[in-house]
Amino acid sequence: MSEGMIGFGTDGIRGIYAPGPMNVNEQLGMHLGLATGTKFGAENDVVLVGEDPRWSSEALADAAAAGVAAAGRNVRRVGVVPSPCLAYMVSMSEAVAGIMITASHNEDLRENGLKVFGPDGAKLSDADEQHLEQLLHTAKPHADIHGTVVEDTSRVQNYVQFLRETAGPAHCTTFNGARFVMDFANGAASYIGPELFMRMGAEVLATNHTPDGRNINQDCGAASSEGLLRLGDLVEGAKADGGIAFDGDADRVVIVDEQGWQLDGDDFLYILAHNPERKPTGVVTTIMGNLGLKRALRDIDVDVHRSDVGDRQVSKMLREKGLFLGGEPSGHIITGHLPTGDGMLTAIQVMKQVRASGKSLLEWRRQLEKYRLPEDSLKLTVPDSSKANHPQVRAYVDAVNAAHGDKGVVIVRPSGTEPNILRLNAQGTLVEEFSKIRDNVLGLMAAV
Repeated sequence: MSEGMIGFGTDGIRGIYAPGPMNVNEQLGMHLGLATGTKFGAENDVVLVGEDPRWSSEALADAAAAGVAAAGRNVRRVGVVPSPCLAYMVSMSEAVAGIMITASHNEDLRENGLKVFGPDGAKLSDADEQHLEQLLHTAKPHADIHGTVVEDTSRVQNYVQFLRETAGPAHCTTFNGARFVMDFANGAASYIGPELFMRMGAEVLATNHTPDGRNINQDCGAASSEGLLRLGDLVEGAKADGGIAFDGDADRVVIVDEQGWQLDGDDFLYILAHNPERKPTGVVTTIMGNLGLKRALRDIDVDVHRSDVGDRQVSKMLREKGLFLGGEPSGHIITGHLPTGDGMLTAIQVMKQVRASGKSLLEWRRQLEKYRLPEDSLKLTVPDSSKANHPQVRAYVDAVNAAHGDKGVVIVRPSGTEPNILRLNAQGTLVEEFSKIRDNVLGLMAAV
């Protein structure tokens, strides 16, 4: 394959589904399957392949399965499942790896992607991803053995039972008397999510839970501002205890309170850090997290550590620090039950803690709000977002941050999941200078 072939970003490989080496297509799926089968396990070992309901996912899953089989590994096609479900299946089975076909939260239906999970169900390290990228060019089909490809959709029920049991032995009554409005983004959680929460005692008012291949993430789900506003309206209208929104592959969650206001990953970490049964000594957030979280958790003797962006980086720092709780403001939360972000698991843990505390979501949100620094974010389309990492741009950003210390921070980074997207975030004292900083950054990027 071409040396200019598309590679791993913040969260797997993602791009436009189309022919060509810089796009996501069946050729890439085949080669990633071959590379994954070559890297993990031995002859006749098992690799799991799952997919979200996006229109192009089945063809990519077919190609990835064929590549794995060509490497001499056996494939189990687990069907349409959330990404964390596949991670769980890998970690709790004979499988040596898993390949998930998904564009996650991306709204653009032209796009799709692939994620790889290692034997422990965790996303790959930087070194493992680099090795896989090398194998994309060099891996060859097994000379003597061709693996089998078998449909096996029964495994998902083990994951559903696992989710329920994380709530404790009384999981059937965890949410008795609660009413939730739930937005499944017409994604992978649509088939199992409503029943899961109902069997835990909740009254579920489900929306966006009928995937047709082309409605995934379309003005709905955890990454849609319009969808979250509608969810808030539905919560208020139904007098519900909260609204819960997942993204297309259900690895992230956003929750709205009784008045329709959104709670993000910082709120979830704050709530979960107050759990007396599993109180952490520290949590990991990312550089995108609000600096106010550190001040808030300091009051209950919980340290806050900041990693690079991506739940893969959060997981890495959790291992390095010997901690179990961490996540991103976007709603990727790692609770210690799985080594990767899981939207439904997070919703269960957060809402369980909220109900046990006797406080409402609104009260919890206001509690952290007192500590939060002012914040503003921008998502810009640029010709080449990678220029944000140019030394001159980095030097400018570093100098701005050094001048403001703990009172403010600005983050400038290329999106790891969407091509040509530049993300900027300002907090504290730098919010007032955000427009000037944006213009200076874009000017530097145009000049280098």
